[in-house]
Amino acid sequence: MSVSKWMKAVLTMSMAIVMAWQFMASSAFADSTEAGAGIEVNVALNKPVTSSDLSPSPSYSPEKAVDGIGGEWSNGWSTETFEGIRPWLQVDLGAEYLIHRVQVHDRPYDGQDGRGDWDGPRTNFEIRASNDPTFESYTVIGSVGGTPYPGYIWSHEVGDENAYRYVRYARTNEGYSFLSELSVFMLKQPPEWNQEGEVTVSNLGTTSLTLNWPAINDATATGYVIYKNDVLLGRTSLGVNSYSVTELTPNSEYTFRIEADNSDGLISTNGPVITATTAYDMTVSAIGMAQVIGTDIPNRQLAFRMRAIEGSFTVHNEHGEDDTLTVTVRNVDPDFVTINEGSITARGVNSFQFELHVPAGDNVTVDIKPWYYPDPDNYYFIAWADNQDGTVPFQNKLLKKAQLINPYLSISGGDVTAGTPGAIGGAGHASEFGYPQDYMKDSHFVQYLSLLENYSSPVFEVPGNHDLVRGGWVDQSNARYGMGEALWNKYLGPTAYSLDFGNTSFMMTNFHYDMPDWTKRWGGNVSNGYFRMGTVGYLVTLPNDEVGEALYNWMDETFEAAADKTNRIAVSHHNFNMFVSDGNTVQNARDLYTRHNVNYMISGHQHNYQSNVDSQTGIPYLVIGTASHSNPAFALVHVDGSQITHQHMLADNLNLSINYNSANNGTLATSTATIENNGYNLPFVRLKFKMSSAYSEYEAKDSETGEIFPAFSKRFEDYTVVYVETSIGNGATRNVIVNPLGLEDLTPPSWPESSELTASAVTPTSVHLQWPAAADDVAVSEYRIYRDDQLLDTVSGSIGSYAATGLSPATEYTFKVTAGDAAGRWSADGLELRISTSDAPSYFTVAVPRFSNALGAELQRLVPSAALKAQVTVTNNSEQSANAYFIVALYNPQGRIERIAYAEQLLGGTESFTFQAGFSLPGNVTGYQVKAFVWDGIGTMKPSSNEVTLE
Repeated sequence: MSVSKWMKAVLTMSMAIVMAWQFMASSAFADSTEAGAGIEVNVALNKPVTSSDLSPSPSYSPEKAVDGIGGEWSNGWSTETFEGIRPWLQVDLGAEYLIHRVQVHDRPYDGQDGRGDWDGPRTNFEIRASNDPTFESYTVIGSVGGTPYPGYIWSHEVGDENAYRYVRYARTNEGYSFLSELSVFMLKQPPEWNQEGEVTVSNLGTTSLTLNWPAINDATATGYVIYKNDVLLGRTSLGVNSYSVTELTPNSEYTFRIEADNSDGLISTNGPVITATTAYDMTVSAIGMAQVIGTDIPNRQLAFRMRAIEGSFTVHNEHGEDDTLTVTVRNVDPDFVTINEGSITARGVNSFQFELHVPAGDNVTVDIKPWYYPDPDNYYFIAWADNQDGTVPFQNKLLKKAQLINPYLSISGGDVTAGTPGAIGGAGHASEFGYPQDYMKDSHFVQYLSLLENYSSPVFEVPGNHDLVRGGWVDQSNARYGMGEALWNKYLGPTAYSLDFGNTSFMMTNFHYDMPDWTKRWGGNVSNGYFRMGTVGYLVTLPNDEVGEALYNWMDETFEAAADKTNRIAVSHHNFNMFVSDGNTVQNARDLYTRHNVNYMISGHQHNYQSNVDSQTGIPYLVIGTASHSNPAFALVHVDGSQITHQHMLADNLNLSINYNSANNGTLATSTATIENNGYNLPFVRLKFKMSSAYSEYEAKDSETGEIFPAFSKRFEDYTVVYVETSIGNGATRNVIVNPLGLEDLTPPSWPESSELTASAVTPTSVHLQWPAAADDVAVSEYRIYRDDQLLDTVSGSIGSYAATGLSPATEYTFKVTAGDAAGRWSADGLELRISTSDAPSYFTVAVPRFSNALGAELQRLVPSAALKAQVTVTNNSEQSANAYFIVALYNPQGRIERIAYAEQLLGGTESFTFQAGFSLPGNVTGYQVKAFVWDGIGTMKPSSNEVTLE
């Protein structure tokens, strides 16, 4: 249809609008014959109709020719009088319409004799159209002559450009007529979205949201239709361009579509669409710590990285049920802090994990803070920078030596990753700087964090130019731009933050390499491309100036908040003499630092060691950018009141060793350590002893001179940690002994006469021993377990059971338990038990399993924090079918099952089946065992196979 023809039809449709409800009958619409040409509507359906009959037949009245029922033998209009006249039937359409097609239905042949030859009604008629109801003038818009049209349906597409209200079916000869149905079709168009516009979402909640959309630019539209996942959701009038959606499911994805309708009930098909995900029913806010990779709130996982020595987070449970989250806190010495909610379930070297219960509709705040602080005006920390491309020396030399010193915290001056070599600014030509790989990747940060896995002291970093490689500068790709910041936030937290330790405030920031303006890139050097810090008053403010201004204001406010601190230390990757002088950034920074009395600066970037004073501000600074050298260096920084000094140390030149002379695992009440040192005088070394939890306070001293060292004790559930601070000279050796504080133990432990050593869960290869607690005038510190007079193991004095494994089937053993105290006195007589293991079961046979980690690599021993999977083949040794409960269990040093995974399978006679099961290992696997075997049932737990062990 031409555009002019369509517009004319729209203009003549005014009267039809009020009757549009009639068009919603099931037969009102027909498929369009041309894609995109509109939708056909039968405007003759149930309209007023007259005929040439003065007294129409009740059985075949004219109304039956427009009732929508065509092609039925007994339904339609039949002329009552046809002799001497030319019959006709006339329809009043109610308004003038541009007619697209007319259709006539005759009676179909019903198989009765003779009726197939009744061709009269299919010949000699015209379809006339007029705006005069008397038809004194009319236009013939279709006709059939003396040849019958084939079949019983005649359809004719009208090419007339005029609009008509009245349509008449008229015989062109005298004779009988039968008209089963007369249909008059016009083309109607649905509204069309022909302008740019998007649906947006506001007020996004857990179960609701608001949709917003632009007005449609179509004069025929009368309202909007809203769909959710292609299902009708609701409607609004034309002037309402928003819709509130409720009763959604939290953390669920929905697709919403907005269409427009018109007075004919036609609905557009090209409206704007949006996909939105509702919020989860739990929100988290944090101070001094940042959510990082590993956070998966829908699966109840929270992961934080500390960005300060102490912090807190709050969980609000909007869910209708109580909930429990597994919380992992990283970048922290787990023995140095306490939490006010939950209890620690697993400790790593620089992380810990705990379960947090949050009642429905409640807030729970968790505080994480040290349980002891050193003198706030007298303490040590370690600083380094630029460890990029120095994985081996940094990890195996610098971190190893710094870990032995064990400072309260460590400071990194940036470039913690290699980034993309050469593309340090994120800019460049296509032939330079590694394009198109000029952007950061997850692997850069994964590698960096892997270097810190065994480093317990928290590390606080600032980003360097290698860390903030943005990408996208060559081809101006927004998809890759900003990768450095995005990944830093994902793995490490914010790029700018502050933290306090004692009476010192650390400002952690980087305000040099930030280039958000595409127009300012140029080759390998960016002229006027760095953001300008503090540029209020400039005539032209570039987009990057706004970034610099925001950072300037944040630093200004943060320094102001630290005005009462003794020290304000600024840590940034670049020092003043390394900056590009762009927009007075250097001068503005100097003015800011001077105004807030910054009294020390730490930086990197230049791969050397410098210690000097800034000539303009008088602020002392330290450049320590040599962490990637073959002989990496760090600085041991001493804060003494307002005096900040440091000692530069090369890792290869420092020969420091600390040997704990007995088990440092929480089982002993007395322990010793030997420190040997060469290369530098060390004013500070901090030892960490894990002592028996039988005592809450310990003291430390030099075992040779009796000198008392500062010692700090904290009792946890499974051990008491004791930090000991000391110093050691160059070429010196020092022996430190730790004992319970203020307790003198005079007598050995003993048991009442009725005490017995008992056994349970006797299997062919193991037995579980239990004994009552022994008594002592102070406390029992540990128990020794013997098998056939051979020392088998030593456990803490708080433990009263032990799982003896690795035994032989059907063999007699003698077990004995003795009790000892912290003074080294042991019970005169222990508790003894003679017992025989059971015969080896013959029900099932467990083959030697394959233990592997999450990556599929085979494990020969237990690996801390690894995801362990056991794959083992079990064979049913009998001829009868039997259930096999394959068990993989983690036993702690006390012989108790801590974690278990199992699989059940019905095995036919002599059938074999390969099981897979597993779990995550704890951060400390010392003394742990993983056993694989078969039980006869979960309720009875009787072994039905041999046992395989991994230690």
